Order: sequence, then C-alpha cells, then structure tokens
Amino acid sequence: MDKQEFIAAHPEYGYNGTIDELYKNEFSNHYPSDRIYLDHAGTTLYTQSQLDAHFNQLRTLTLNNPHSEQEDSKSLLLIQECIELILSIFDTSSRYYSIIFTLNTTHACQLLSSLFPFSLKSEYAYMIDSHNSLIGIRQQVKLKGGSFSIIDYPSKIYNQENNSDKDWSFRCACRSSSCLSSDIESNVPYYCLFATPAENNFNGLRPPLDKLLGPFINARENQIENFPIPIHRYPSKECHWLTLVDCAKYLSTKSFSLSLYPVDFVVLSFYKIFGYPTGIGALIIRNESLKILNKENYFGGGSVEYISPYDDSRVEYKSGINAFIHGTIPFTTILSIYDGFQLIINKLSYKHISLHTQCLIDYCRNEMLKLTYSNGQILCLFYDVRNNFIYENGYSYGPILNFNLYNIHGQFLSCRLIQRIAADHNIILRVGTFCAPGASQAYLGKIVKIYLTL
Repeated sequence: MDKQEFIAAHPEYGYNGTIDELYKNEFSNHYPSDRIYLDHAGTTLYTQSQLDAHFNQLRTLTLNNPHSEQEDSKSLLLIQECIELILSIFDTSSRYYSIIFTLNTTHACQLLSSLFPFSLKSEYAYMIDSHNSLIGIRQQVKLKGGSFSIIDYPSKIYNQENNSDKDWSFRCACRSSSCLSSDIESNVPYYCLFATPAENNFNGLRPPLDKLLGPFINARENQIENFPIPIHRYPSKECHWLTLVDCAKYLSTKSFSLSLYPVDFVVLSFYKIFGYPTGIGALIIRNESLKILNKENYFGGGSVEYISPYDDSRVEYKSGINAFIHGTIPFTTILSIYDGFQLIINKLSYKHISLHTQCLIDYCRNEMLKLTYSNGQILCLFYDVRNNFIYENGYSYGPILNFNLYNIHGQFLSCRLIQRIAADHNIILRVGTFCAPGASQAYLGKIVKIYLTL
C-alpha cells in the first residue's frame, strides 16, 4: 500500500492533510527526513515554532523575579496566565486546582509523598502497572508505620481466556505488625492514598477510570456499600481516601478532564507533551485537598512571610499553594510551557493527535502480525490483549506497541540487538521494561531477584 492509498483508507491520519507542511515548518531544520523517530513515549519532539516563540519572549521582554512583588510584574502576569492555560487543558481552573512546578513527574511524586499525611493507620494502594515513581511513594507510608497494597487487573487483561475472573484482585504487601493496625483511636481521622496511571508506559493500557476512580471520588460525600475496589481500609467517617493519577504518558496524545475525574492529585512532565522544555513537571492539587497536606520540615524563599535569624520566630503562609513552594520558581522556563500548549491548541489539537497516532498504531500492529518466516514462524509477539473483554469493560490502549521479535527457530532476539539493527537503519526505538516492573512481570513472566546491599 502506497502513501496515497493509506491516506484514503485512513482519513484520520495526518492532521487534516497538513502533516507534510507541519514537518517542513516545524521539524525540517533539526530533524532529518530519513530518520524515523519512534520514542514518543520517552519524549516527543519539540518544534521550531516553540523555540521561536520562547526565545522571542526572552529577547523582547524584561522579566523580573516573581518575588519582587511588583504589581505590574510581567513575570507574575505571564506565569498566572500560563497556570490558567494549563488548568484549562485539564478542563478546570484555579478556582478548583493549584499547581506546584517540579523537576518532572518523579519529583512531583517525591514531593507529594513528603506532604501527604501518612500515619500508622494509613494505606497506600497502587495499580500493578504503576511507574516506579508511583511505587516509590510506599517508602513514606512505611516510614510512618502504615501499609501498602497492590491492585491487579482482572486476569482476562493478560489473555487468560480460560479464567473467568473479571474483577480487580488484591495483593497485600503489608508487614504483619502494620496490617490493619488499630493502635490509635478509631475515631481519629486518617488519610489513605490510591494511585493509578491514566495510561501505563509499558503497553499503553488505559483502565476504565470511571470504575477505578469513581468509587473513591464518590466516597467523599457518601458512604458506599460493597466498595468495588479491593483495599484494606474502606472509606468511612474516619478513613479518608484521596486519589492520585499519573498522567505523564497519557497527556502525550490525549487530554485529561479534571471536571470529569476530579481527583486530588495529578503528576506530569511537560517534555512528554511537547518535547521542550525538559527539567519541569507539575504536581496539580485539588484546592480542597491542600488543607490536609503537611508542611515540610523546611521553610524558605516564598513559603514564609517573615523569619527572624535571631530566634525561632517566623510567620509562614498558613494556607494556599504558596505554603508549599520554596524558592523562586523557574519563571523563564514556565513561559515556554505556554508556547508548547499554544502549539497544541492552534496547530494540532488533542483530538487530531489522538486520531493520528491511534490509526498509525492500529495499522502497524495489523501489518506486523502478518510477518512470518519462510517456515511459517511468526516474527512478532505483542504484549497487549485486544479481546472482547477489554473493549466491553471500558479499557483501551494508547498509541504504544510493545513487542518482541522471534528468529526463524522461534527463539527471542535480544532487544539490544533489535535496537542496534534499527539504529543502523536510522530508526529510533525504545527497549527495556520502561520503569514499569509490575506490568513487565505480568506480561513477560519475569522472576525478579532483589539484592539488598547492607
């Protein structure tokens, strides 16, 4: 099938026929046409218009430190405009959500783990296919004496057709001393946290968020009988569950609505969305949830209104997002985020990004499944499941293809060898397990040995 036939068969491809013009204007100066870039799950490619817009701002604007507190500060005005734009992408506003800028998604998770009020009775539950960054939060709940647990998908997600299990499953990873501890008064409120990726970066699985997040969100106002998610501690007057969504991969091709899913926390990295800048991410916090967060054992920069160097007296911000932001934010870098989202709004749109990438993935997968050796041995094994259960129960896949290749004898080829061969043909691939150990073990059947160095 040549390109014109492909376009005729897949009208959703190519951003309404503008893809060649987009390449010429946005990528041709820094990205050769004979190179095939297939690592958008790692980072997407930045565009020429982003760079032009950002550096034009730096050339033409005088930007002062936001802490200088000038009423007509251009920096403050532009930063607030950028924050509102980011929140509008999430279908919300600063009336309901606030943003702390971080280094990346991992830093956002680390920050949240230090702010969240974990205690002896807290439980941290996360989905099995979570990124290492989400899993790492369990260290904080362990330090506070709480417990953590893992929620797995129905077995049919892994193509176990003979298994009738259609429900979430539960894996307790608690130490016996902390599991369901009742060492503190039962009428004292305590907080638990549930975390999930909106799309995992192993094979692009997108869970049915309404079924996964909905019960926790609804439990804020109403007690739910027969809670559908398997956890130790069910929501009650004392037990308050908050929700965290990792949107790092998801946002590269699809927008996330905080009006539809008003979760408590979202973490993301901006380079995943539009390539530039790196070194900046965000922790988005529901304003109602700010009040339960702990101040860190540190203060400085913009998080204090007054401090005395002679004694222990200080006046800290008591509420609002400023209480959690230490030091000057990267104000020139933040402005480039505005330019990145303007590219999506004015030239691409999430709708067309999603349609374009999904049609490419579906086409490539179907064509790769047809590839065989002369002896009939198939070439490709994909680590995803496209059965009726998936689609009938609200699951879907983002534009990721995770696969292994066989040799003619049915033995797996080394992923490093595949990467080198691809590089020799100017194809950029990503190999490995992509910091998603749970998904890797579930799909690849790996037995992981953990060595502790004392």
